[in-house]
Amino acid sequence: MRLEITIKDLKLTGVDDYLIIRDGAEATSPLIGKYGPCASGSLTLFSRRNFAFLQMVSSVFMVKDKLRIAFKPADPGKRKAGN
Repeated sequence: MRLEITIKDLKLTGVDDYLIIRDGAEATSPLIGKYGPCASGSLTLFSRRNFAFLQMVSSVFMVKDKLRIAFKPADPGKRKAGN
C-alpha cells in the first residue's frame, strides 16, 4: 500500500526553513521532496510504501508560517506524480 500525501498549505518565511518528506519510516529513507521558503501552495505526492517520514526544520516558527498536511492510503489506480 502506498500513501497519498497532500501538502494543503505551505508558507515558510525563514530563509533556512524547510520541509522534508521521505519514502519510508526513517530519516535515511529515500527523499521524495524538500520544500523551502520559495515553495508555496498545495501539492500531492505519493510514497512507494506505507510509511513516510516528515521533518520540518525551522529556526523560529512565525505566526505567518503555514503548514497543513493530509495523508491517506493511495488509490491503487492513480498514477504516481513526481517519483
